[in-house]
Amino acid sequence: MTMRAPPCSPALLRFVALVLATLTVIPSSLAFVATSSGRLSFKTQPRCGGSSVMFSRARRPSSNANRRPVGGSSVGGSVRGGTTATRLIMGAGNISEDADGEESSDYSAWPAINRKAIGALASVGALESAYLTYQKIHPAGLDLLCGASGGCLDVLNGPYSNVLGVPLSAFGTLGYLAAAGLAVVPLFAKEESASVDKTTRSLLLVVTTAMGVFSLYLLSLLKFKIGYPCPWCLTSAGLSLSMCIVAWTKRAVPEKTKAAVVGACTTLITAFACLAVFVVTETALDIRQAEASPGELVGVQLVAPPLIDTESSPQALRIGKKLKSLDAKMYGAYWCTHCFNQKEMLGKEAMSKVKYIECSNRGVDNQVDMCKAADIPGFPTWDIDGKLYPGEQTLEELEEIVGLAPYKG
Repeated sequence: MTMRAPPCSPALLRFVALVLATLTVIPSSLAFVATSSGRLSFKTQPRCGGSSVMFSRARRPSSNANRRPVGGSSVGGSVRGGTTATRLIMGAGNISEDADGEESSDYSAWPAINRKAIGALASVGALESAYLTYQKIHPAGLDLLCGASGGCLDVLNGPYSNVLGVPLSAFGTLGYLAAAGLAVVPLFAKEESASVDKTTRSLLLVVTTAMGVFSLYLLSLLKFKIGYPCPWCLTSAGLSLSMCIVAWTKRAVPEKTKAAVVGACTTLITAFACLAVFVVTETALDIRQAEASPGELVGVQLVAPPLIDTESSPQALRIGKKLKSLDAKMYGAYWCTHCFNQKEMLGKEAMSKVKYIECSNRGVDNQVDMCKAADIPGFPTWDIDGKLYPGEQTLEELEEIVGLAPYKG
């Protein structure tokens, strides 16, 4: 049995896009609201035997600016602009109350080494994901990553490598950039702020947890669904999981209850998002098969390329005849969008004169051994008169390659 691969329903894709966007916003909003109440600031202050941190919290106006000590010790207070500022030098073991009876608490910034570690991992991940995205968009880019054929190509350009028509690596790039920004931007701030520190730490826990969970989903796909190795995917998953481990083991959110709530909510929402992506992908594949062979939805093994819908122009027909006379071949894969674009450019009549070689081992009538023997550099690749021409070719470029005069119809 075979299945064909036409585009998915735009209405379905728009609906899922809305759902995924909502699921993305919810955890970040919850973390921000949970951690940004109150305005806090702190600064380091030299003292004997090390450094201490000055903590302050703005208070409401009070008629009594005096401070009373807790446990017999006192910490100086001051009144500025009608407010009482509670100040505490950490490390002295003193906790004080203000006139309103509110007790201040110690606060220490997240060590810079933790931020630098996540920033470094995220930077490497962003570069790798951006590179993969570029290579997927480039007509013959994936040859630099995987070679002409094999499991790596099936993974990176297969049906599970895109969400709503956008490469997963593009979403990964955005995730890594977000993690890098949240990790390192506070390090360059002119004034240290506890509010910024706490908020970025909570958001880092959200982002890294979400990326870690999604990486586990992708690893599950590789192992149980796709069945092919993908070094680039494993590298990205390793980077994401490493960031997640740093955020949790180094206590990005020091409060255990808050960390548990943020982590649980993020994990649950990300898991639902993964499920939604998987269901949409599987549904799209079922729709494609149903269109190719109605009523036969079980035991799908091979996939046929999308049907060519365009009619051939006189220029394309002329090129098709010449390609046939030269015994030209076009190497491609059923999942290759650039291959489909090339076919649509020539049209169904012209393409009927061209020998098409399927190079994916999951494609109908595939000839993987021939693709490997030809040592083609990427998809699509034209084999014309014994010479290889990788990438999509315009009609004018094909005319030049086959030796036809420019069309002047």
